Amino acid sequence: MGKRIAKLGLLCALSLIAFLIEGLLPPLFIPGAKLGIGNVFIMLAVIYLGFSDALILVLAKSILAVIFGGNAFSFVYSLLAGSLALTVTNILLTVCARKLSLPAVSALSSVCHNIVQVAVFAFVNKSVDVFIAYAPYLSLIGTLTGVITGLLTYFIIKSDLKIFNDTSKT
Repeated sequence: MGKRIAKLGLLCALSLIAFLIEGLLPPLFIPGAKLGIGNVFIMLAVIYLGFSDALILVLAKSILAVIFGGNAFSFVYSLLAGSLALTVTNILLTVCARKLSLPAVSALSSVCHNIVQVAVFAFVNKSVDVFIAYAPYLSLIGTLTGVITGLLTYFIIKSDLKIFNDTSKT
């Protein structure tokens, strides 16, 4: 139990640090588009600790991101999109583990994340035009950044970090 909590805490801290550093960088091509490097740590959580712990990480990161670097409404975007992307990641890793690479899983999850965020924004602003205008571009950017996130996750796993090579869910 203690090891699991320590691993979850470490992943949460790393994810939040990545999020805060990305907040200092300009958006990628269009407003709101980011690399999403903090999602590497969420992918590691779902792989090493399981879906429920990764969901706790998404919740903790969403709350802490608001406290340290966002606004209160960004919590809704982050939690809804992060939860759906995590669910997609978990399903793809469970059902298609041998057919899809980590970069492919990450890219699909990233696109889902972006679509949910744009959908929530369009719903709040009562504007389908926003969704139609942004969704294609964010999907393209999400695919590219998702591949990068997946590659980073893959290389971290291949590096055989001592803290995570114990694959028991303790």
